[in-house]
Amino acid sequence: MGSEMCIRDRNVTSSKDWEKVRRPEVLQLFSKQVYGFLPQVDISASYKVLSKTTGVFGGLAMRKQIEMTLSNGKETRKLLLLLYIPQQKQKAYPAFFVYNFAGNHTIYNDPDIIPSDCWCGNLDIIGVKHNKSSEAIRGCRQGRWPLEMILSRGYAIATMCYNDVFPDHINGFEDSVLPLICLLYTSPSPRDP
Repeated sequence: MGSEMCIRDRNVTSSKDWEKVRRPEVLQLFSKQVYGFLPQVDISASYKVLSKTTGVFGGLAMRKQIEMTLSNGKETRKLLLLLYIPQQKQKAYPAFFVYNFAGNHTIYNDPDIIPSDCWCGNLDIIGVKHNKSSEAIRGCRQGRWPLEMILSRGYAIATMCYNDVFPDHINGFEDSVLPLICLLYTSPSPRDP
């Protein structure tokens, strides 16, 4: 059965067939066999601009730092988004969204980038100790982030620390955004040291 064939052995012959029949079938297959179903839970989202600075990188971009708050009424999680937008005369820009691994302040040595206050795995190679990001590692990943090149080509860049979304430790589930959508969960038993 090819992608042009519907589950009911009917060929897709028009865009209407695709929209009304085949596309819902493909989405259903991905939900059942790949990603799973998203629980039907109401999650509120609010956003607070913590800082907005124009003229960064010599006038090339605007930097916004945005606190995103997600809540299901019982649990709340906060995420810190760092966003660079080119300062060209356009209404919208294509954007790269990329997680960072030790905090927003690690992608560029700029004292105005708000340090991420998230759990971090100990990374001796860059100086993360006691599972906390710190001021000492500001800009340590700058070589991996060609910000000026990307912005000069007309792309925006958004990043946040992946540990704000799902901390990479044994109890990461409880500290992650997943409890906002999962109503029932049994914590795994801790691993032996």
